[in-house]
Amino acid sequence: MVQANLLPAMKLRKILFSLLLSSVFGTTLAQIEPFQGIHDVDSCRFETPCQLAIPDTTVNNIWQRGAPQKSVFGQSYSLPNAMVTDTLNTYPTNADGSFDLRFSLEDYFYGMDIIIGFRHRYHTDTLTDGGFIETSYDLGNTWGNLLYDQNIEWLLSENMYTTQDTLKGGIPGFSGTSNDWIHTQLELIYQFPVKWPYDTLLLRFHFISDSTDTGKDGWMIDNILTSFAELPGAVKRHDLSIVSVTPNPLTEFSTFRFENDAREKVTIELINSSGITVRTYTTHENNLLVEKGKLPKGLYLIKLINGFQVTGTGKLLVQ
Repeated sequence: MVQANLLPAMKLRKILFSLLLSSVFGTTLAQIEPFQGIHDVDSCRFETPCQLAIPDTTVNNIWQRGAPQKSVFGQSYSLPNAMVTDTLNTYPTNADGSFDLRFSLEDYFYGMDIIIGFRHRYHTDTLTDGGFIETSYDLGNTWGNLLYDQNIEWLLSENMYTTQDTLKGGIPGFSGTSNDWIHTQLELIYQFPVKWPYDTLLLRFHFISDSTDTGKDGWMIDNILTSFAELPGAVKRHDLSIVSVTPNPLTEFSTFRFENDAREKVTIELINSSGITVRTYTTHENNLLVEKGKLPKGLYLIKLINGFQVTGTGKLLVQ
């Protein structure tokens, strides 16, 4: 027998997962947490063009990839290249430049845990000029300072600025003089399940300055490493099976097919573009007939859940 209702069956799982993380971190920033092990995904040393980086073609953008040749920034962390706010000159007045990194969330424990580490130096006018990190989930249409990202359930960090470290306009960021290379690490932990439909994260390194020329070198970034930590009770993306849908898009009825050879009780959730579970089904079969009914048009995520684990995913288009 198949049952459908509007109450998300994952509510208890979300609460249990939240309680687990709360017991580990409380509500404050903490050091990077490896959980059940950290796995590296990608890296950028900037000796060659970085596949994570999105080129900025803005004429006045001050970020350059190359060998630094300045009074304070004499060399990169790993020779010869780094990303620098100009490899030869001090940063200009009224600067406003950035470069972005693009992450496919499915590569990072199904978008549940992303760790970003980088080496950097900064040499700026304290409390006015400097750099900060922003995130975007809509391919760059909107941006926000990482510290204020409401999509992240827990932000863990090492050597990161705080809300008390501000630039002009009260923007939290790095400023002043770092003296030497700093290793900053960020761990972005998202609620379970991930706040779909976001499948891409853009991370921006943003540098600004005021109208006073201080003759300083700016911000230099090198050796970016991205990883994920295995979270308790979850599964890797490559372990997930595919929920097939026929026909897709759904106009009246569609059949979901999935792995369930043991005929165990499984739960199927439909999650809309706001990350809200709008329908929940349970069955012991390996297929499910779904009626459109009053489902609004749009794209939906399908989650197949066995016990406390997501074991399969798919996408459904409703017309």
